[in-house]
Amino acid sequence: MPAALAHSPLFVLRNALGMLTHTFAGTSVRSVLGLEDERAVFARYRERRRLERDVYRRPAVEPADADARLPQGRVHAGGLPAVDRSV
Repeated sequence: MPAALAHSPLFVLRNALGMLTHTFAGTSVRSVLGLEDERAVFARYRERRRLERDVYRRPAVEPADADARLPQGRVHAGGLPAVDRSV
């Protein structure tokens, strides 16, 4: 993280907690103090990673109006279809 801090300090300040929780997933105060078995820590880590993988493997949910289509043709900045004035 020191190299990242030197390169992008604002990014690191915004995301430091998330980066640390990702790095130390499964770790607790008890495990840091040596009061918890390493296997229990690793099992907690594996469970957390499995849950993260499951989130990314879920299929995307289609919105209810997925069949609605945008109008064909040119669209002006206002969002309405262009009027054909060549007639």
